[in-house]
Amino acid sequence: MADRELLQQILEEEGIDVVEAPSTAAYTERLLEALTDLFGIPSGVLEALMGPSEIVLWVLTVAIPLGLMWVFREPLLALVGRTKPVEAPVLVEALPPPPPDPRALLEARLAAGDGPGALKALWMMVALGLAARGRGRFDVEMTNREFVGTVRDAAPGWDGLGALAGLARTVDRLLYGDEAVVVDEVRALLPATESLLT
Repeated sequence: MADRELLQQILEEEGIDVVEAPSTAAYTERLLEALTDLFGIPSGVLEALMGPSEIVLWVLTVAIPLGLMWVFREPLLALVGRTKPVEAPVLVEALPPPPPDPRALLEARLAAGDGPGALKALWMMVALGLAARGRGRFDVEMTNREFVGTVRDAAPGWDGLGALAGLARTVDRLLYGDEAVVVDEVRALLPATESLLT
């Protein structure tokens, strides 16, 4: 204590004013004022909710980290933006679009006078109809002969197999022959085609 008195005496002799350091309560009060100004909190609200030690603890655990995040928000957002997005696994594969209604397509092509389009729609109607009944497998990439083969494999004893093979040959001859397909020829094939689907 003697050292303190000696120091005080020297300071007084030299004319140096000594200012007492503020207490922690004064620091807390200044911090509260700064927080209420910064966050727009009405004066006295924090003091009413918490004591000085709780306020200091709140400032250290909540306000300072939030303040730092606010100050460094742009670098943090830039850092987050550089991360690669997580790719979720595909749980269900996209289904192909349903094929057009072959009967409606056939009628539209016949009405338009489109012989080749009507003939293709007629064959699609037969192939899709038989595949739906389990008498073969249809794929637009298949030839007519390949489709008849899938019907032969799926339903070897089916009595319409010969008529289907004959229809496939007729469709191929009309589509790939030298003469143009006439709508009346397609209409003539309708009764035999419909009998295959009953």
